[in-house]
Amino acid sequence: MIPSERSHLPVAAFTHPGMKGKNNEDRYAVSAFRLSQNKSTQVLWMIIADGVGGHLAGELAAEMAVEIISREMAAGDPAQPIDTLRTAIQRAGSEISARSVSDTRAEGMSTTCVCAWVIGDRLYAAWVGDSRLYLIRHGKALRLTTDHTWVQEAVEKGIITLDQARNHPNAHVLRRHLGSQNGVEPDFRIRTDPEQSDSQAEANQGLRLPSPR
Repeated sequence: MIPSERSHLPVAAFTHPGMKGKNNEDRYAVSAFRLSQNKSTQVLWMIIADGVGGHLAGELAAEMAVEIISREMAAGDPAQPIDTLRTAIQRAGSEISARSVSDTRAEGMSTTCVCAWVIGDRLYAAWVGDSRLYLIRHGKALRLTTDHTWVQEAVEKGIITLDQARNHPNAHVLRRHLGSQNGVEPDFRIRTDPEQSDSQAEANQGLRLPSPR
């Protein structure tokens, strides 16, 4: 891909530490490209990572995730979007894991991430953890991603209800994150309907986006 000075879609980016006074451990990147010298198709790359860990470790994990994944994606193959996303995210997870072992200041650090890759008008997405991707259509927000948390799994298995999940003490216990010593598998289930099966949700990769007005 070739870097472009201007995105083919309207873009805005903002981050906030939240209302609890904690450090802002969010990191993000937005980059525009075109496919190649011979192909004018426009590409938009976006990633958000929310770090976890004491002191500055969470910030470091998030920074590493954004830097590594963005670098791998810029050099990746748009003709193989899922494989490219998987390789980039897994490489970031491996490097974060190695750093958390070799650097005592970074011990136990990890991060979530959610990635959106828009090639022309097609959306490809992958994520790990509970950072979310929403699609805004007709004034309504549709959550496309599924959280990798204890409460999400508990709801899916019928252990707790949605109402119980909202204020559950395990609400932010992650079941997948970058930095795990066991590696990580990104999620590719873009769920446009709550009733869709996993295979149907994965088939939504390449979702056609409406033209901006």
